[in-house]
Amino acid sequence: MNARLNVAHHLQSITPSAPLALMQKAAVLKEQGRDIISLGAGEPDFETPRVAREAAHRAIDSGRTHYTPCPGEKSLRVAIAAKLARDNGLRYDAGEIVVSNGAKQALYGAFLALLDPGDVAVIPSPYWVTYPEAVRLVGATPRLLPMDAASGFKPDPDRLDQALRGARLFVFNSPSNPTGAVLTRAEIAALGQVLLRHDCWVVTDEIYEKLVFDGAAHHSLPAVVPALRERTVVVNGLSKAYAMTGWRMGYAAAPRPVAEAIELVQSHVSSNACSISQHAAQAALEHADSDIAAMLAAFARRRRLVLDAFAGVRGMTLVPPQGAFYVFPDISAWLGGTFADATALCERLLDEQGVAAVSGSAFGDPRCIRLSYATSDERLAQALERIVRFLAAHPAGRR
Repeated sequence: MNARLNVAHHLQSITPSAPLALMQKAAVLKEQGRDIISLGAGEPDFETPRVAREAAHRAIDSGRTHYTPCPGEKSLRVAIAAKLARDNGLRYDAGEIVVSNGAKQALYGAFLALLDPGDVAVIPSPYWVTYPEAVRLVGATPRLLPMDAASGFKPDPDRLDQALRGARLFVFNSPSNPTGAVLTRAEIAALGQVLLRHDCWVVTDEIYEKLVFDGAAHHSLPAVVPALRERTVVVNGLSKAYAMTGWRMGYAAAPRPVAEAIELVQSHVSSNACSISQHAAQAALEHADSDIAAMLAAFARRRRLVLDAFAGVRGMTLVPPQGAFYVFPDISAWLGGTFADATALCERLLDEQGVAAVSGSAFGDPRCIRLSYATSDERLAQALERIVRFLAAHPAGRR
């Protein structure tokens, strides 16, 4: 192809989503007749709550199938504002909320609204795969803030203070994907005091807020440190807690000028989110608490299955996650010999045992792998048995 007709140069620095690529490979193997158990996708295996599905049917039957206001139906934004006040202690009006096609679009819209080319965004690492790539897509530069198992995969305030020098934006995520770390109120307050010393925006991703275990509690950053409210974008959605991944329902809550900027971006990218999904989302926010409780109980049980299965695996280091539905074990004892890196280990695990896991390299930590326990108890137990058998067949070289 003529060099002038190549795709845009800036895409050369963007890496594909590793979880999505893994799902595609696992799907191909399934089509070939392989018994594949995927622990790679961040997707609940439950049905969308009935109340949401029924609301979607009513929306279709009543002709609610046309454009809505770009930031979303007023009634849904009012419901989101009520949810933020009830669950998070945050006060927003409908004009400060933008409904988007999933939380991923809300994040990208916030980055486009707040970052100029050449700006720096500080991202704690390990991170969700899209954070640094979305920052690069808007022409800004991600600056990684390393975390490790010894700290429970939580940002250190002193190191954050150093990383924020000259930065325009800080990305915060608790409960965390991929580590499952949940920061306490005191830990969030300490980070907040650091942030107050720097002139930077904050984007806080709270998509896993309702999925917490072992007495952990979610605390929203601007609720803990109210002085940060006017420079924080709160991103959330219905994919995880409400099992609505395919409905593509996310939202951003922000000071009005920022919300208007995110709306401006969205008006030229996608216009409004799906009208039918918006009606389903409103019903879920208002009436699906019992469904969340049932899903949370199942996730807690599955989390215990994983922790028990890995408790006796010599060479593995695993920080028990307090939130989300992932574990992020350190498998570095197996690397450098039989397996060159975590990616090679995951490829062999899929080929030999039919279990799909995601290399920690995709999340900024090549010592680890990410496993999702958002699958049935039976299939999860089978997958764990296969993983333990696989690791035993390839003894760890370092202890």
